[in-house]
Amino acid sequence: MDYSVGKMRCREVAEGITEFLEGGLSWKDALRFRLHLWLCLGCRKLLRQMQLTIQILQQLPRTPIPLNHREVLLQHFRLSKRWSSVTGTIKGRPSHPF
Repeated sequence: MDYSVGKMRCREVAEGITEFLEGGLSWKDALRFRLHLWLCLGCRKLLRQMQLTIQILQQLPRTPIPLNHREVLLQHFRLSKRWSSVTGTIKGRPSHPF
């Protein structure tokens, strides 16, 4: 189930959470995002989990990724994003992220 709270759906929050954390949303979208978070406990939990994950990952030592591995990973991410945008969801994955 995908809830619509504050005129933004949980799926939109899940897909835009990185952009929100990086400050990449327009002021209008950021406001809608914050309103949804204020009203939706599940999405607040998702945001907190993402923030904690980022904090933990930032504590790990940075190891350079060989250029060819980096390009392969980026290609996989691009294909994955394109596939999920065509199908709406990845088969077997629930439509609601929680």
